[in-house]
Amino acid sequence: MGGPTLDGLLSATLDDLEGTFPRDRFLALDVETTGLSAASDGLRTVQFADGESAAMMVFNCPVPARALVVLADFLRGRRVVVHNARFEASWLQPAGIDLVLDDTILLFSAVRGTRSPKGDKCTGGGRVSLAALAAMVLGETLDKSEQVSDWAAPTLSASQLAYALNDPIVTHRIWEALRAELHRKSKQHGVDIVAGYEDMRFSAAMAHRMERVGIGFDVAAHQAWIARKQEPVAALEAHLAACDPALSPACIASGVQLDQLFRQRLERYADKDRRPALLAWPKTEKTRKLSFGREDLAAVLIADRLQGAERRLVEALYTRAEQVRCLATFGTAFSRHVVDGRLHGQLHAGGAVTGRYTSTDPNLQNIPTDSEFRGFFCAPVGRAFVDVDYSQLELRVFAALSGDVKMIAAFEDGWDYHDLVMQRLSCTRRRAKAINFGIIFGMSAATLAAELGVDDVTAGEYLRGWDELAPIGAEWRDSRPRLYAVEQGVRTARRWIDYLDDDDADVSANTRPKNYPVQGGAADVMHRAMRLLFERYRDWPGDVLPVLTVHDEILVEADVAVADQVGSLLADVMVEAFRDVLPNGPMRFLAIPGVGSTWAAAKADGEMREKALRTARCA
Repeated sequence: MGGPTLDGLLSATLDDLEGTFPRDRFLALDVETTGLSAASDGLRTVQFADGESAAMMVFNCPVPARALVVLADFLRGRRVVVHNARFEASWLQPAGIDLVLDDTILLFSAVRGTRSPKGDKCTGGGRVSLAALAAMVLGETLDKSEQVSDWAAPTLSASQLAYALNDPIVTHRIWEALRAELHRKSKQHGVDIVAGYEDMRFSAAMAHRMERVGIGFDVAAHQAWIARKQEPVAALEAHLAACDPALSPACIASGVQLDQLFRQRLERYADKDRRPALLAWPKTEKTRKLSFGREDLAAVLIADRLQGAERRLVEALYTRAEQVRCLATFGTAFSRHVVDGRLHGQLHAGGAVTGRYTSTDPNLQNIPTDSEFRGFFCAPVGRAFVDVDYSQLELRVFAALSGDVKMIAAFEDGWDYHDLVMQRLSCTRRRAKAINFGIIFGMSAATLAAELGVDDVTAGEYLRGWDELAPIGAEWRDSRPRLYAVEQGVRTARRWIDYLDDDDADVSANTRPKNYPVQGGAADVMHRAMRLLFERYRDWPGDVLPVLTVHDEILVEADVAVADQVGSLLADVMVEAFRDVLPNGPMRFLAIPGVGSTWAAAKADGEMREKALRTARCA
């Protein structure tokens, strides 16, 4: 125990820790382990730092995570700072140490969103490494080479011990630097980042519990779905081979062979047609061959430079790519995350620049939207899912942040805003939905025209018509890019997002400052809702288990007999969270609960209840 250098360490007992680390200081904690799994790997060291002192506990050999029980009394009631709370929490929990950890990753997200320099592939405040944070916050290079050394060795080297001790010291320095930045930016920009961060901290703790609990998943039904999805892939491959025998499965899987085949086919074109077709086709970065990725094929179709036969082949390749992509993401690999009938994924609070959740292992944020797939998520016998999905949250956030009185009044009058725009602009509801989200996220008339498949004049009319419905909102939206450049960032309801100086900064200079406040404000609301859920669900009837959050939606599991009561409680929490973050925002029909034996059934029930309420309003 001692200062920040290995030479200054002195032998100590567990009792000495309490006197060395006062409880009024933030305590940084780090562990070194033989692997990533607290269930199967071993713990080798635990180290602490608080800016004044540092200490390290070294085990003679790798020990189970439950050995940390010796630190339970020492850690209880403290504000413990870590980098990547999910990992540290997974080692503390087997020892019965269940803390709402402070996390440098979350604080970085709350204070900056993310600020990766041009060319740096590190994006998303939720998954940034300690070394990257040290570079961005402290301007220092952190040597992490010992991270992959042998932590199961009979004797740890001096280099390993020094490395281990340095991590909590650096974590604490980053923490204090970001805290100072938090208070400075809160004052400078007039936004309560402290409240935003605290909501994120509890939101992340709620998400980690959801991960551990998991959600019921019907693997057998999922496997049958995979088999059905593979049939059109085989049919498309047979169709392609029938059109051109050279398009064998091996050829389709080879970008080199596809490049050769299509270049040969394009050679048959007249010069005036061949050159535009080749120029419009996206190329691989290094070899400049024709590229056949899903998005590249879509670009080829949009460019519309191919003749009939080649276009039909590209259409079939694109359709196949869509099917294969879906199977690769949501096929067999997806259900490998099911343990004892429950699927366990990772939810990253603040994982997106805007503060939104992201999800990995598997990706639960972008699952197929059809009811069949959501039907695979099922509650156990005697239990039900309770689902509450904010209704048109981003549009409501836009109305609240901009203070547009006409838009707020429309919501409070009970309007579904997509229906209102559909009626006023004389278009379909699908088109109205695209117009709404396109406009509030900064689409130009040309981009909107391409999105809707209309000409620029029609898109311009849609823009003007929308702005007449929400004139204050339109003015607020159009002022964001100038402020973004002047202030070098944007405020959400409860956080700050720095100007993102990455490779897309120039092309996104007009859309990001319009998009970020709205998406970020929606994230603020969701983090608040997750925090309130964390604080209250254990007092609700029916052995409630929160199991998932996706976009603007929270899903819990409860006993069937009290599911409706739990639904009302969850909806109340979500309305309260919105009111806390955006007190001027419209709240009518904001959060309507649904109940069902599957996620699909619960979602459909909620939609049916909302429709009934809106119908009654019009009667």
